[in-house]
Amino acid sequence: MNLRQLQYFVAVVDDGGFRQAAARLHVAQPALSRQVQAMESALGLTLLDRGSRRVGLTAAGTAYLRAARAVLADVANSVRRARLASVGRVGRCTIALPRPALATGPISQAAERIAAHHPEIELTITEADIPDHWEMLRRGDVDVTLGMRPPPAIDGIECEPLWQEAIRCALLPATHPLAHRASVRLADLRGEPFLTVEPTLIPDVWAQIAPPLARVGIERAQMRIARSMSGVRTLVAAGHGWALVSEAYQHQPPTGTAVVVVDDFSTTVDRYLQWRSDDHRALLTVVLDMLRVAAADIAIPDGTNVVLDTGASHAFLDPEVVELPRALELRHLEYLHAAVAAASIGEAAEALGITQPVLSRQLRDLEGAIGVDLLERGRRGVRATAAGDLLIRETRHIATRLTEAAEAATRAQRGALGECVLATISTPMGIHVVASVLADCARTAPELSIEISEVPSIAQQPALLSATVDVGFSALTVGSEPDPSIVHEHMLDDPLDCVLVAASHPLALRDRIQLSELDLLPFLFSSRASHPAFYEQVMQRLRRLDLRSPVDATYGSLHLRWSRVAERKGWCLGFRSQRMQPPRGTVAIGVDGLMIPWGMELLWRAGDDRPMVATLVEAFRRAAAVARAAPAYV
Repeated sequence: MNLRQLQYFVAVVDDGGFRQAAARLHVAQPALSRQVQAMESALGLTLLDRGSRRVGLTAAGTAYLRAARAVLADVANSVRRARLASVGRVGRCTIALPRPALATGPISQAAERIAAHHPEIELTITEADIPDHWEMLRRGDVDVTLGMRPPPAIDGIECEPLWQEAIRCALLPATHPLAHRASVRLADLRGEPFLTVEPTLIPDVWAQIAPPLARVGIERAQMRIARSMSGVRTLVAAGHGWALVSEAYQHQPPTGTAVVVVDDFSTTVDRYLQWRSDDHRALLTVVLDMLRVAAADIAIPDGTNVVLDTGASHAFLDPEVVELPRALELRHLEYLHAAVAAASIGEAAEALGITQPVLSRQLRDLEGAIGVDLLERGRRGVRATAAGDLLIRETRHIATRLTEAAEAATRAQRGALGECVLATISTPMGIHVVASVLADCARTAPELSIEISEVPSIAQQPALLSATVDVGFSALTVGSEPDPSIVHEHMLDDPLDCVLVAASHPLALRDRIQLSELDLLPFLFSSRASHPAFYEQVMQRLRRLDLRSPVDATYGSLHLRWSRVAERKGWCLGFRSQRMQPPRGTVAIGVDGLMIPWGMELLWRAGDDRPMVATLVEAFRRAAAVARAAPAYV
């Protein structure tokens, strides 16, 4: 399966024939026809009705067409977004800034402009302050910070001044006697604890603050150091002191505080734009440029896109132009995923079972088809560029979606042909009820073709989800989380309330026994791995009855278990329905205290409204009602 086959299939449908599609796509008609036939062969389905003058769709083709269109559109859009990511117009960027800057400064304006001119940039704004925002930036938790310039001890950060704020206010507790004054002087606060972050973190600001404080008698001894600026605000609100803050705090004083102008002190502080020194993404450049434009209050005319000069054509970047490169194949995307996951072209090639030169060439072909670099290649291996990361992320589930499309088409084809696959298990009750259902359907729906497939109960739900079967008749689900996309309907109870032993065993003459009387015989059971919840439920009940038999948990097949019992190789649990008709060579004996709830249920996919499924469900309901009334199952 490849994208070219999907394109050809859709083109044939849209143009009404192979000749018309081949002419539009500029390919030879025989080549196009072979590709579509190869796709049908790979799916095992007939998608096109070639019997009329205009090519039409089969039921399977109709179901598959919807998914094919969606996959092609999604891949094309992912290619477009990868191209935009290469020039910084698609991606995710997180900006951290102190609380006052959230209400003032250029950040709000920049966010609005980014949303207007670059709608596919996902911008997140979070609150962080000294010193946390520097560590968040260095760890990669955020991409940009706005705040005080980092001290020399903190490296790896680039910064530039963006705007200035005046520090000329006192942050006081809301209950402070001076909190309602229009202004205060520094001397009014002498004798009260002065709160600040570690001065070495803000050397530029501290050099301007310390001398005026000393002149009015506010000494270092009465200063209290908080770990962060948010800690300063919290301590002030709790009444443990006061702090000098910028006038930006006047717009939205922190809860529990008041902001009062200081008459005899004022200085300015630069707010710096900061980013990691090793971050060279085009996305970052676009965001930084928009912040600079907003800070400078430069107007951007409506309809103008602020982008880097990449030399890319308008069609390359136009969000309305969504085209799938002709040379792009699904294997290219698989190879890209593998190379990035392995961080090495050599290791990826080995895992894929191809040579390194072939993989390298295929990856170059992919980059050529899309027109941007998807990998950064270095001596230590490869890693995805911003464009490559986006393409990987957005195409990761394409193969799964194509599988689901094939399953939907298979269901549609079976429905159109009146074919239905029924999964069941070979218990006495299951066999009896299924036989009744088949007889019922032969009378009431002779056009329905039912194929029986023996599928273990635990495997029936996955088989339904993969469209391998249409309806399942299985043992009741025990301890498993039900899938909401599967309908479960209880049909019959058939508890485990007896044991099967060989007809030639001395105990076979008894009507009832104690479980301890089987001590010398191995207990034949399935392994825990086959169904952990059911295994634990059964073993817990048997231990209460003093189970001492050695457990031979190696028999996943009921029929094999019954055969071994008939050969006197052990004993196994029996269903109530087996009391009247035990397996050949065995006898069912009641056991005092033994009662393990069990039964049968019907399963089908939620939303599957095909008539054949409804017919089969109703037939099972009728058969179950008859079985419940029969003496053998009471």
